[in-house]
Amino acid sequence: MSDALAGLDGGPASPAPPLRFDVKSVYVVDDVVDYIVRLVEQIRRDERIAIPLSTRAPIALLNLARALALLDNRNYVIPDDVKKAAHPALDHRIVLKTEYEDQNPRQVVEDALSQVEPPVYL
Repeated sequence: MSDALAGLDGGPASPAPPLRFDVKSVYVVDDVVDYIVRLVEQIRRDERIAIPLSTRAPIALLNLARALALLDNRNYVIPDDVKKAAHPALDHRIVLKTEYEDQNPRQVVEDALSQVEPPVYL
């Protein structure tokens, strides 16, 4: 009996193989990488930040943007992927100074997104 039909006889079915995607195969143009770096640098320079973002922050942002591109059936990243990925990748990494504890780290990321100009493609 084939593996696909194994579970139909009342016995345990074989588990489905896990889905795996290689996000590193998703192309990222240099302008988009530069946009990621400028976003992270803008956040690092923000006066509200107590601890600068680590070197892992732009890597996480890049990988999440690649995953979002894959989910949109693209093999390349666009600036909108970076914008969508910014909050999930960066918000939790932000530590605010005590005098800014009443503010939300999400606002720091939002401010950086509005201040850093994304690359434009025609």
